[in-house]
Amino acid sequence: MQSKDKNIKTRNTKMKNTGPQLPADQLADIVGCSVSTVKKVRTNKRSDETVTGLKVKVFDELYEAGTTELISHIKQIVKI
Repeated sequence: MQSKDKNIKTRNTKMKNTGPQLPADQLADIVGCSVSTVKKVRTNKRSDETVTGLKVKVFDELYEAGTTELISHIKQIVKI
């Protein structure tokens, strides 16, 4: 039998690579929820099908899309 050490912590390597995100505390102020709720929705520890979860998910998607589009336009202007 193998002994299990409860003090050894592993990282979740299956997290998806997301684009730019607003810090959780700023998003919590905008959405009107707690910072921990934002973090739990982002890590799928809380359902994104609730009203607050949907707000967080939609805002993150819009923020990422808008930031990506802005970077694209800046690259065209600066011709990087």
